[in-house]
Amino acid sequence: MAISHPLNLSLKLACYNNQKRYAHLDTVNLNELYRSLDILADSKEKIEKEIFGINKNLFNLSVDVVFYDVTTFSFSSVISDSLKGFGYSKEAKPCNVQVVMGLLIDLYGCPIDYELFSGNAFDGKILPSALDSLEKRFGIRKVVLLKN
Repeated sequence: MAISHPLNLSLKLACYNNQKRYAHLDTVNLNELYRSLDILADSKEKIEKEIFGINKNLFNLSVDVVFYDVTTFSFSSVISDSLKGFGYSKEAKPCNVQVVMGLLIDLYGCPIDYELFSGNAFDGKILPSALDSLEKRFGIRKVVLLKN
């Protein structure tokens, strides 16, 4: 996944099906690939912080300016659960359940952090959580908000 995904944005199943394209890599079972997603999810914050620190030092990044955007992702389902729910759909699919994602990027468009929220979360309620994350995880304490 680490090799395939950046070179060809695709689903995990496509990563599995195309794994023989890369030399000197052991074949990975499809179930192992899917199970690795749980491990990655459990380590999400640690991985993000490490990548942020490496990129900040390697590229001498300034994080004086960051951008935060919120969007929705809908599912072809009408069954809600602890994460998927009904809410304002930016995709104009009000009959489907969705999740809300907040994405934080640096000045160069590189992702710093993302968070998933319940499908009925309101944008205005998500921002405080993002600001807390900036301070606690990345040491960014000064934030300027612009209103359209």
